This record gives sequence, structure tokens and C-alpha cells, in this order.
Amino acid sequence: MQPQSNRRHDASQQRYPAAGMIRQMREGWRQLRASRPGSRFKDQYRRRHEGSQSAWKRPVFLALGSLLAVAGVFLMPAPGPGMVVVFIGGLLLSRESLAVARFFDWLEMRLLRMLAWARRTWRNMSLLARTGTIAVIASVAGALGFAALAVFHSIQG
Repeated sequence: MQPQSNRRHDASQQRYPAAGMIRQMREGWRQLRASRPGSRFKDQYRRRHEGSQSAWKRPVFLALGSLLAVAGVFLMPAPGPGMVVVFIGGLLLSRESLAVARFFDWLEMRLLRMLAWARRTWRNMSLLARTGTIAVIASVAGALGFAALAVFHSIQG
């Protein structure tokens, strides 16, 4: 006979099937964060392919990841979550493709090096240089946002 807590868990999964999927996603995210930078995406790929999996899952994840990545590219000029959508699409692809997982590991290491350089550079800047940098970044972001808004209004109107 199953312990009381397991029966409750099984019953809640039957009533709310999405709860199991959300639990799986949280566990996958926890494992991804816990892995070592530079190998976390390959680790995720290997964990995903260790056991048997349904024949339909691989093509579905590849199609969904590709669709999200392409949609994210089209969303990038607009203010909003373009990069996030590309990243989620890439995550789905990296679960199913070792080449994409290797690329994400390489990209992560490259971005971490760039971030470390930016932090060092920022710490060594004077107050005037920091203020100027912030003003330039804000101006460029505003101009890009205005340009995206103008493009979308011209497409709609």
C-alpha cells in the first residue's frame, strides 16, 4: 500500500495534469542552474537522452524550439521579450541537439568573459565617464525603441 503523501501526490496529478509538467520544468531548471558553466547545456542534453523517451517528443521539441527561436528573431525589433523568446527556443533545441547544446555552452562562456570585462571596465571608470556611458546607452535604447515603434505603425497603417 502506498504512503498517504504519495497517494495525495498521484491524485493531484490526475486532477491537474499540468502540475506534473510544471514540476518537471522546475526540476529541469534547477538542474540547469546547478550544472557547471561551460558544460551545463551538454549535461542537460545527456540527462535528457539517458533514459528512454517517447518517439514523438524529439520532433515536437525540435519544431517548437525552432518556431520560438524564429518568432523571437522577428520580435527583437519590438519592445518586449524578443531575446527571451529566442533563448527559450534555444533551450528547447539544446535539449534535443548536441550541436546546439555545445553552441550554448560556448556562448555562455563567451558572455561570462564579456561580463567580467564590462565589470572591470565599469569599476575603473570615473563618475563622468559612467554618466556619459549611461546617457549614450539610454539614447541608443530610446532611438531603437522609437524606430521599432515607427516601423510597426507604418506596417499597421
